Amino acid sequence: HLLLRLWIPALAWALTALSVYGILWLLGDVQAARLRPIHVEKDALRIRIGLRWTVRVPFEAIVRVLPAGKTPPPRKTPGYLEAVLLGKPAYLFELKRPVVAQGLYGIRKTVSTLGLAPDDAASFEAVLKQRFAAWQQERA
Repeated sequence: HLLLRLWIPALAWALTALSVYGILWLLGDVQAARLRPIHVEKDALRIRIGLRWTVRVPFEAIVRVLPAGKTPPPRKTPGYLEAVLLGKPAYLFELKRPVVAQGLYGIRKTVSTLGLAPDDAASFEAVLKQRFAAWQQERA
């Protein structure tokens, strides 16, 4: 930046503005991750990963939930969304019908497999089992 300032000051200022925007975006993403947690609803799972992705997965679309293991699918696998802030997913949700995830700047992605890493896996699993059982009873 200092060298660029000597030769092309306008470009140096543009890079400074982009750096400030990047820092503000990262701070906003961290705050959004804190304020917009994964939510187990009455009939669906609402997954919100910071400012990056939002997806609602109805219970009826879930075929099975598996532990992700040490080697989850690669991020670029078609139909796969790794809904994780940092690290590897703990669970893989396989869906019988695809759902649409909404991303940053209006990006949409069709998802048939979802990798998820909740902060508190034990609590998440307990709530998910409870809500899923209640949903199944309602349908019966």
